Amino acid sequence: MKKRFNAGIVGLGSYFPARSVSNKELEKLIDTSDEWIKTKTGIRSRRFIASHKALSDLLIPAAKKALKDADTKSEDVDVIIVGAMSHDYMASILTGNIVKKAIGAKNAFAIDLNIICAGFIYSTELGASLIESGRAKTVLIVHGEVFSKYPHSRVTSVIFGDGAGAIVLKRVKQGLGFLNSYIGSNAEGAENLGIFVGGSKKLITPESFENGELQIYMNGKEIYKFAIEKFSESVNKVLEKEKLKIKDIDYVFSHQANLNIIKQGLASLGLPMNKTLTNIHKYGNIGGGSLITVLDEAKKKGLLKRGNLIVNVAYGAGLAWGANIMRWCDKRDVIGE
Repeated sequence: MKKRFNAGIVGLGSYFPARSVSNKELEKLIDTSDEWIKTKTGIRSRRFIASHKALSDLLIPAAKKALKDADTKSEDVDVIIVGAMSHDYMASILTGNIVKKAIGAKNAFAIDLNIICAGFIYSTELGASLIESGRAKTVLIVHGEVFSKYPHSRVTSVIFGDGAGAIVLKRVKQGLGFLNSYIGSNAEGAENLGIFVGGSKKLITPESFENGELQIYMNGKEIYKFAIEKFSESVNKVLEKEKLKIKDIDYVFSHQANLNIIKQGLASLGLPMNKTLTNIHKYGNIGGGSLITVLDEAKKKGLLKRGNLIVNVAYGAGLAWGANIMRWCDKRDVIGE
């Protein structure tokens, strides 16, 4: 289907809990070390939410920041897309509706996605498609996690943190914004990362809780191999769709799962680390929100210029992966009908 409009990011926002937890602090709680964590993951600290707070307490301020950055009124939002594992409720109130009420987006409808690390690629594909087809003018996308509220294994307890990122999509001038995407998913290998109780396949019981089945399980070696493979595959595939080359890219921004994955992924593409920005050392892995917070930080640092060619790549639980490509735009590029 031919595009009627182009969709671009015109607002960004991030929000993290106040409490910063260093590797040294984790050394006192589990069998690990600061040096091991830094060497294996690149993480030096992460943020943890207060025990009485929920995911929406991070999503709402991130959403408000993105709307302010976009000079957009909440009542002008047509769609709110929320992506996360740690939604406020398992099966009742949509987290998107909680965000909607809090920000006063009275004219929007909400969509909750249960897509974690690759969620940014999926939700921007959905949001951009709604704009490109003419069905929406303004889409608010919010991703985040409160991983600290879940039981963890020794390995996952040092990787994950809490935080949220938000973007505002609008109609923009031709040739700017999102150009194309490449998305994949597969059940094969999905048993290597996730929580495997709590759905209709296997309900939560006292026994499953006592057995530690509510922990976030990860087969680190297999997930690492998967991520490395899908990093370069996704970037190359999306460039092929636009008949572009690696040398044409200004930046590649990645999901913040592991610093070594990002380094190896860029190296496999023949790109230096100055072609990206990372913040995993400060925040750990916050799921689909991590890529948004990197974009937000890159914008605040003045790295992003209008017309820059940017590839975003993500990979993780599901298994799900993908990349999208965009030419950077800003509020000056927003168009009407």
